[in-house]
Amino acid sequence: EDGPVHLRLPPSLLMSDGIGGALRTGLRQVARKVRPNSEIDERIPVLDLFAIAGNAGVELIRGTIRSVGSVSIDPFLCGRRVRLQGRRHITIGRGALLEDGAVLYARGGGALVIGPSCVIGKGSVIELASGIRHAGGDFRLGPGSSLAEYCYVGAAGDVRIGARVMMGQFVSLHSENHEFAPGTPIREQGVTRAPIIIQDDCWIGAGVRVLAGVTIGSGAVVAAGAVVTGAVPSNSVVAGVPARLIGERS
Repeated sequence: EDGPVHLRLPPSLLMSDGIGGALRTGLRQVARKVRPNSEIDERIPVLDLFAIAGNAGVELIRGTIRSVGSVSIDPFLCGRRVRLQGRRHITIGRGALLEDGAVLYARGGGALVIGPSCVIGKGSVIELASGIRHAGGDFRLGPGSSLAEYCYVGAAGDVRIGARVMMGQFVSLHSENHEFAPGTPIREQGVTRAPIIIQDDCWIGAGVRVLAGVTIGSGAVVAAGAVVTGAVPSNSVVAGVPARLIGERS
């Protein structure tokens, strides 16, 4: 008895200019329907592109399912074990990517907005409220901005990030601080809050800490490991603990 017939194209055929080029064009068109600015490096083998596209397809199915019944969540790419808590406060733009283990915690807060084509990296956490003693703030991430793996954003005092901002791994933003006057246990003194604002087109290096009340001007670069406690001028380069001006983008 004849068994099922499996059609398998040899890698050499898939890599040929004609078929390979057609496949790249098709994948690029599909990608741009989800993320309009998508590009594909011609050096990536076609077989690898198929694997990447297949994984993205599964993520898009997950994100589409998560968006059903919500007027504020567009179809997005959703990794495994992604948690959306307080969905009625959450807005996710078209083509955004939430990687494996990302957490959006919006309960007890205001609005948590992820713009179109944004990326929230693996294991990253964004929370609007740190507990039930105080209502939380707002978080807004502009179009095309990204947080790399294992970032943390505490938005109790509001965090606003502009468009096309890049953040490296393990960046943390803290818009809330503890009072620590002598004579009273710190835990009993309450907190102070102030917004963090990061304007368009900034690059925040890996491991940076940004504290409450800081504004980082457009086009600024913050070197890896810096602790930012004060204002950063537009198009400047800062580094160190605390962060200090070391140059400017010409």
